[in-house]
Amino acid sequence: MFERYTEGARRTIFFARYEAAQTGSPYIDTEHILLGLLREDRALCNRLLPDVNYESIRKELHAAIEEGKKTALSADLPLSNASKRVLAFGAEEAVRLAHRHIGTEHLLLGLLREEKQLAAGLLRERGADLTKLRLEISQLPTPWSSGKVLPSPRLGNDFEIVEIHGERWNGEYIREIVKTFRKFNWYWNRCAWRESDVVARVSDGAISRDLSLAADSANFRLVAGGWKKDECLICQWELFRSEDHPEHGIGYTNGREWLCTECYEKFFAS
Repeated sequence: MFERYTEGARRTIFFARYEAAQTGSPYIDTEHILLGLLREDRALCNRLLPDVNYESIRKELHAAIEEGKKTALSADLPLSNASKRVLAFGAEEAVRLAHRHIGTEHLLLGLLREEKQLAAGLLRERGADLTKLRLEISQLPTPWSSGKVLPSPRLGNDFEIVEIHGERWNGEYIREIVKTFRKFNWYWNRCAWRESDVVARVSDGAISRDLSLAADSANFRLVAGGWKKDECLICQWELFRSEDHPEHGIGYTNGREWLCTECYEKFFAS
């Protein structure tokens, strides 16, 4: 799972586990990953998040959560579902930036993408902005950008750059992902995006699109129109219904996954 992680990213997870054990948490949650990141890569945080520091975040977190008996460091602490999504988002951000490695910078972006969690809220309160940080991270020098970084067209290099929604992407990555999806021979239909129903688990609010679960009313409840947006398979462009941004309300779908109109017409329709 952690083969592509840098040493700093792996230590971040180690420190996150330590923070979870110190508070008696039964799992490693997003706030523990944030604390681990602040402990491990102060240089990155000082550069990108000058208003965020370990002690202030730690004090606020400890005031917000109920601490239990410390867990033995030898005990096995699993990642929470939210933390698993943070790691998945971090891997996506590395692909988006055309980085071969997954580092602390990608974990930071992953934390911000898990919007409803406490860690993301604390970062936003201190001025962290996902779009701005993506741009700043794309311009970081080594050691952070030690993978294959998207080069500037002005440098006259041989890397292929494609533009999607005004952002630069690695052309090799785009070709490979299109090649992969074409193997499935899906039929893509252009249509307007609409909200759909989902099922929420009563115990923790986890969302599923398997509506048959609603028959178990003791454990699940139907949420009408609860699926508020989808993302393009290639570029993560958000599809949602909006009068202010009508371009986000049209895309191509195979019945479940979505492609934005630009990615489909540039890469799939040819």
